[in-house]
Amino acid sequence: MSSDVSIEIMTSYVESLLKRVITIHRSNIERFSKYALNALTEFRNLVAQMKEFLKKSLCLYNALCKNSNNCRLCHRWIYTSINGNLVFKKLIPLITISFNGKIVTVTTENSKLEITPLTWKLKLNELEREIRIDDENALKSNLGIIVNTLAPVKVALMRGIEDLDLCSKEHSLTC
Repeated sequence: MSSDVSIEIMTSYVESLLKRVITIHRSNIERFSKYALNALTEFRNLVAQMKEFLKKSLCLYNALCKNSNNCRLCHRWIYTSINGNLVFKKLIPLITISFNGKIVTVTTENSKLEITPLTWKLKLNELEREIRIDDENALKSNLGIIVNTLAPVKVALMRGIEDLDLCSKEHSLTC
């Protein structure tokens, strides 16, 4: 499998995750408590940011790294493809985004997030939770860990998007 197809598959996977979260949110807007809906909104916002990050990464990859399994997308982000796993990594501050075809994993210095279509596994320091995104009670009772785990990831993705935008401009690309 070529690297650009893998990035496209990951982007498609993330788009389907976003659609699923939006569907669950919409179908339960009258039924779920505001806390559960807030948790779903946090998930939705994170996945939307991840989608934007991946689209910009794909654009830079196509322009700078075509057919390479290991490349620097821009001065701060490294892309590798090893044994079918895709990895985007920024060293300072540390963030790793990986995809093995079934699970998107995002790791920061003190948090880890594993995303599948219905289950999100969150780890913040030593606290770990596995949450079904269609389970109102799990969403409500874990809102604190959801917000605290997703916040540094969302900030890192936002900065990653800014990094990729700068690199696009440096290379006169419209990503």
